Amino acid sequence: MSDFKTRLTTEASELYEKVIKLDGFLMTEKAGEIDKDQLMLLGIQLNTMKAYLNCLTARINRLEK
Repeated sequence: MSDFKTRLTTEASELYEKVIKLDGFLMTEKAGEIDKDQLMLLGIQLNTMKAYLNCLTARINRLEK
């Protein structure tokens, strides 16, 4: 695997873990204790992270062709 593809794969893997953790947190009761504006921003952040992860995944898949 090329260094470039390895870096992309590592970045995607690390981002995936962060997405899972944030998504899990937002489903807990503790998330309900956060300021509503912060909670909204965390939701936006999660959606953005998922979009970025989709982009990284597409780039990795295109390298495999």
